[in-house]
Amino acid sequence: MHRPEDAPIILVRGVGDIGSAVAHRLFREGYGVVIHDDPKPTMTRRGMAFADAAFDGHAVLDGVRAVRADDLERVKQVLARHDSIPVSVRPWGPLHGRCRAGPSFGWVGVSGISSV
Repeated sequence: MHRPEDAPIILVRGVGDIGSAVAHRLFREGYGVVIHDDPKPTMTRRGMAFADAAFDGHAVLDGVRAVRADDLERVKQVLARHDSIPVSVRPWGPLHGRCRAGPSFGWVGVSGISSV
């Protein structure tokens, strides 16, 4: 799937059902998507969301693949390929700092969890 160079990168907080559904749709529409959650997300229904990527390293949901990205460099690599969604389960600070860097990076935030 092709992502236009000027398309914003959407940061979705939460690998659960809601965050996964939002990320899936945005990815299918051509946006760059990064999912972030806590290092040990609490999940009740594995196999039905991108949560498996946080635990197992990868997950596929209705034809869209997500892969765990253990650092910002890996996030950038996965975004550049646009063949899967990077899932970051590292501390929030570095990723949040990158997102807050301003509109020049084209970041937009969407929350799929209630404790933002």
